[in-house]
Amino acid sequence: MGKKGKIVYLILGLGIGVILTNILHSLYPIVKYVDLSDDMIIERSKELGMVSLKESINTNLEKEKEEVVVPPIEEKEIIEEILEEAEIEVVIKSGESLTQIAKKLFELGIIDNEKEFIQLGKNKKLSTKFIVGTYKIKTNTDYDIIMDILTRKEIEK
Repeated sequence: MGKKGKIVYLILGLGIGVILTNILHSLYPIVKYVDLSDDMIIERSKELGMVSLKESINTNLEKEKEEVVVPPIEEKEIIEEILEEAEIEVVIKSGESLTQIAKKLFELGIIDNEKEFIQLGKNKKLSTKFIVGTYKIKTNTDYDIIMDILTRKEIEK
């Protein structure tokens, strides 16, 4: 027997061995079949790091909400910021009382407290000293300065 004959018998032997192994395995499989419930499969997949599509979407939405958190700015705050720099025109007419002037200033947003302004005017004895005219006053101006502007007098501090 030559070298070629040995190789042919070797290949035939291997082929027959593979065929016999497949036949035996088909007749007597050594596979354990386990019935798994959906919950068991989901639990095992989570242990392996897999997530469901629904959880993935919810997680992504939460991340987007965290990233795009914009503090709400109320309309009132925006208006206040604009008015801080604004000069507002005030017209004092003949015969207007301290109370009427205080109300007008409050409505225009120049003063915050009518009663405090009225009390200051009474304390400084300026109730009847307001001069008729048109004035430009910045919002958030000190009450003493407003009194000075409207009476055109130096007010004792």
